[in-house]
Amino acid sequence: MCIAVLATVSASADPVFRVAYRVRVSDRGIFSLGPLEVASPAVTQDGFSVVVGGGSGRLVVLDAASGETSFEVQLDGGISATPLVLADRFVVGTDNGGIYLVGADGRMLWPAPARIKGAVRGRPALWHSSLIIVADDTSSVHAVSMADGSVVASFSAQSYARRGLSPFTVFGYPDPLVDGDLAYVGFETGAIAALKPKGTDGSDAVSSLEPAWQVGPCSA
Repeated sequence: MCIAVLATVSASADPVFRVAYRVRVSDRGIFSLGPLEVASPAVTQDGFSVVVGGGSGRLVVLDAASGETSFEVQLDGGISATPLVLADRFVVGTDNGGIYLVGADGRMLWPAPARIKGAVRGRPALWHSSLIIVADDTSSVHAVSMADGSVVASFSAQSYARRGLSPFTVFGYPDPLVDGDLAYVGFETGAIAALKPKGTDGSDAVSSLEPAWQVGPCSA
């Protein structure tokens, strides 16, 4: 993957773009076209850094102005999803089901990465400041504790197909959207669900994810 940053030059009436810098994130493969890269970069909240991962599992943090590498971390598994950038940390999912919490200095903040069954294809989302919501390519969504990286709850949409909803997929892997108490997630089954956290013991601890509603816009 090669990151290119474009700048606008307004000397003429029509805007002209030039390349400010290029940075190679992933090495080329054995084929001339190189690896297929799908992860989009993210920018830190202060606008000073660009965060991006590649298919080789390399997470790179760049200076946004110069393109110089601030630091890089090698993760176990390729990175296909855009990292979630928080104030002083990044949440990164990998193709082999690993979820990492990386500090702004490159340190791993969990004792071990969270592990889910499927590949992370969409950007994770922050929920209630203490949970990370991650969707995978098995039509499942998971709630991960920000405190220690444990997977506290999961929900699968595979059962929707048995209710007459289409088994065909929505193209792509959309990011979960969090709004208040609900997380909206699109699944490969063609279903969309609004999920809410639930604690079975009546406490604030989340033990399951329950659908507030679900629809099948791709129903047969």
